[in-house]
Amino acid sequence: MKHFDMARRFNRPALKLPPLLKPVETFQADLLVQDMTTVLSLCHANPIRVRATDYHIFSKARTLIEDHLVTLPEWLTALNYYPLSERTDLALDALRDLRFTSVKGQPGRDYRMEVSKKGIAWLGLTAAQRVKSIFDLLDKHPGSLASNGHGRLVWLPVANKFWLTQQGSKDIEAALARALQQLGTDGFRCLEGFIAYQSNEANPLKEGEKAEELRRIVLGWNYRRKAEEDLEQTWKAFLFRYIIHRLTVLGGIELGITQDEQVCLALTPWGQYHLGLIDEFNIPEQEAQDIIVQPNFEVVFLGTCASAEAEIGRFSERLGKGAGTLFKITKASILHAAELGLTAEQILSTLEKVSTKPIPPNISREITGWFASCRQIRVKSTILIHCPDEETAMKIQSLGKRDVTPLTSQILEVSSPQAKKKLIGKLRKQGIFLTRK
Repeated sequence: MKHFDMARRFNRPALKLPPLLKPVETFQADLLVQDMTTVLSLCHANPIRVRATDYHIFSKARTLIEDHLVTLPEWLTALNYYPLSERTDLALDALRDLRFTSVKGQPGRDYRMEVSKKGIAWLGLTAAQRVKSIFDLLDKHPGSLASNGHGRLVWLPVANKFWLTQQGSKDIEAALARALQQLGTDGFRCLEGFIAYQSNEANPLKEGEKAEELRRIVLGWNYRRKAEEDLEQTWKAFLFRYIIHRLTVLGGIELGITQDEQVCLALTPWGQYHLGLIDEFNIPEQEAQDIIVQPNFEVVFLGTCASAEAEIGRFSERLGKGAGTLFKITKASILHAAELGLTAEQILSTLEKVSTKPIPPNISREITGWFASCRQIRVKSTILIHCPDEETAMKIQSLGKRDVTPLTSQILEVSSPQAKKKLIGKLRKQGIFLTRK
């Protein structure tokens, strides 16, 4: 069906792009990256057990993670746009897709999710570097399912996976970009009004050369039988989910609420850059917040700051949520941070940037001292040969040459499994055999 009931459409008044609004409260954060950071930090401290049947984490581990995720403002939590369960699932999926975590152990016994070397390296980056790495991934794989295993992170929300080809994903991305570009760079507009305007007056599922293809991607097998009202509702849901679960959680959209409780949205500088509205954008340095680092090593939040919570959570123990005493810096938490590759300079720099008051001297002194006490060691597997006497040891050393190193007069180390195999062949010809005892 190529033609819709256009008369019904023309009989109703045309909608206009909603006017600019002035919110009384706003929220903007790269929430997905912060949640990934929190999960990785917890997982590195204590590997998380998973079910062997479906690779899902157990409810106890899920509760632990959700208790540690950064806090959202009450007005945003009440909207239920991004509930804790979805935040946890998206963070876990993203970490798995990026191979920042892997499942190890024996099913039914000690099956657990551990942080990979790649994940540890990512966790040791600065906040800006971690955010940029995810942005770069999306630019490289714009919504394609065939994206080197990153499907759940980059695939487009609500899209029908069966029809989502690489070209189709680019067409959907382009349609979404055209819609979001109309937000401009001037300020906030009503979220509900903006989505209604786009679904009624600028709906790519209803008109345009790509309309039929886009309907097939979004609606699947029944794309030919949908009425105009269905297409409007579908695009509303699609656009809303994209705004919340792609742009908002990655810091591209700032949400706000007005005095009369209208939810509004605006593009952040990164969102404007991502959509091509500005040519350059540098992730800003973190600014001081209403945070105080006390001499007793407790970190007090006088307000909410999601980005600071995620950063401080990498090297301290959580005590609470929202506002108040949220963290405590301990020797154990600093040693854990050192194991991740963080340095005393990085931690003190983070605290200085977010704190409204100078860092107490004893805090700086203790953190520096704890790092100074750390040492790195290397553990490796080795192959040892235990000889019955010194004469046998000398003969084996002579046959093995550079591949054999004496540790004692009767214990020798072989350099590699390949060298061991080659040496055993030589020993056999000399009447020296490998015992099985």
